[in-house]
Amino acid sequence: MSRSNQATWRCAFCGNPGSKSAEHVLPQWLRAGTAPLPMQRTSYWTGFGLRDDKQAYASVDPAVRESRNSMLHQTTRAVCVSCNNGWMSRLETKVKPIMESLFHSRRTGNTLTLPPAEASTLARWAVKTSWTAELSGLGNQNQDQTWLSPHALKQFASRDVPPTVSWVWLASHQDLDRVEQMQAHVAIDRTSPPAPGEAARRLHASALVINGIVLVVYNFESREHFPPPFRPMHGLRLWPRPTAVEFPPPEVSHQEVTGAIAHYGHWFPLHNRAFDHSTRI
Repeated sequence: MSRSNQATWRCAFCGNPGSKSAEHVLPQWLRAGTAPLPMQRTSYWTGFGLRDDKQAYASVDPAVRESRNSMLHQTTRAVCVSCNNGWMSRLETKVKPIMESLFHSRRTGNTLTLPPAEASTLARWAVKTSWTAELSGLGNQNQDQTWLSPHALKQFASRDVPPTVSWVWLASHQDLDRVEQMQAHVAIDRTSPPAPGEAARRLHASALVINGIVLVVYNFESREHFPPPFRPMHGLRLWPRPTAVEFPPPEVSHQEVTGAIAHYGHWFPLHNRAFDHSTRI
């Protein structure tokens, strides 16, 4: 295929053609305060789908991807040089003193108050980290499979606040040395069996755990009503409607963090009505 016939590469965020860059999912300055991590990451995909006979749901074959680098070396090539050196770099610079203050507060136990403006900045950085991690996990050849729409990505890049599709919480992890990232892509039919032409409800959830800090991000295509991911007072909502928050809150366990990403049935019910075996599509 000739060069002129190949599709023009465009940045996942701004949507413009340009030069690709290697955007780090986690900024390199985090390495200074983090113990060395194994130079290997494992990504695991699984889920459930409607069987061919439309009578029940069955688990799909899991897929595993091994990457020979650590979380702190994870990059995505879906970002242009302009975005990388522009708004992303400015956001990293702006959030660095906030994160360093959180790390210090978490290790010393001293109370830190984040004003609304800093809570909003931290939430925006959490969303950016979550979304670039998803792009990195998909790999360079599968960017069209991202949960995120081009409109949402472009809107996010052009504004100084977190996107309207996102909810963000800050929590305090019981393990001061754990570094981990979790993501879940969820698509659930609104009815059982799914009605022809009816779009499924979709969610992208992620959690970043680093040096005693937890940032949980939920992304919905539309606003859903749901309880917070953690027990009262254990999770501090940063977005939407940011307010001043006092850190650290009471600790959460790693099981609670995992549950915030993997156990969503209590606020994202499996179906809006019971499964009807007499219905055919």
